[in-house]
Amino acid sequence: MDDFNAIVCQNDKASYPIIQGVSPSKYQLYTPNDNGSGTSNKILIVSDMECLSNTELPYVIHDSVMFSEISYDRLSEIINIYTQSPKQIFIAIDGIIKY
Repeated sequence: MDDFNAIVCQNDKASYPIIQGVSPSKYQLYTPNDNGSGTSNKILIVSDMECLSNTELPYVIHDSVMFSEISYDRLSEIINIYTQSPKQIFIAIDGIIKY
């Protein structure tokens, strides 16, 4: 996840997510000192891309709700990551003109 996050956040060390096991069946995924919606959605996207890259998972789907609170700079980097993936990624974006 660190590699994808470094690309999305342009190496901003304060934006690195932490994955923490709570129990054998539960984990937490968060960024210290930032629990905003955009950051939470960015973490989920980074996590999904890590799973897509390192498993047999054939595709991932992200809906427009995930992108609405992410900054334009970070969203641009996410789209760049999507375009470089050899696997299928389906996204829905509302208001394409604003992007």
